[in-house]
Amino acid sequence: MTWRGPTYRMVDGERIDGAWCHVWRRYRPGSEYYLDDLIVFADGAITCGERTDLAGLEKMLTTGRLAVTNPVSLPS
Repeated sequence: MTWRGPTYRMVDGERIDGAWCHVWRRYRPGSEYYLDDLIVFADGAITCGERTDLAGLEKMLTTGRLAVTNPVSLPS
């Protein structure tokens, strides 16, 4: 996984810096993975198809909804 950037978003006229990387995402267990962007902002906001926080990111990773390595080598 390689972090890239910079990126940013605007909140009430304030620029919030961030970085992004590619991850593999799926919506349901057993469904196909597809490449998506994981974006982490300096204020702690995280997006990957939906806005979440660190606890939500942990849940996505532990349940297999996100993979940071190529899922072809991962068991389903």
